[in-house]
Amino acid sequence: MTKRSWLLILVICLLACVPWVGFAEEIRLEAGTAVFPPEVLGKLSQQCPEKKSLATDLTAIMPGYPAFCRGVELRQD
Repeated sequence: MTKRSWLLILVICLLACVPWVGFAEEIRLEAGTAVFPPEVLGKLSQQCPEKKSLATDLTAIMPGYPAFCRGVELRQD
């Protein structure tokens, strides 16, 4: 194997071992909708229990900025 291959394997292994490194989950609105459906808001509330007003905030903000807010990204941090 080449040095680059070993380096790539090493980086992947290190990233897998670090607990706070993860992939963000992206939730996007369907075309033609202005707010998230209730099941998506419920999922957000379950994933972020420390932010109790998240669903209410998104419900209020999304219709006001329809071209700007098209989704949310949830990260571990």
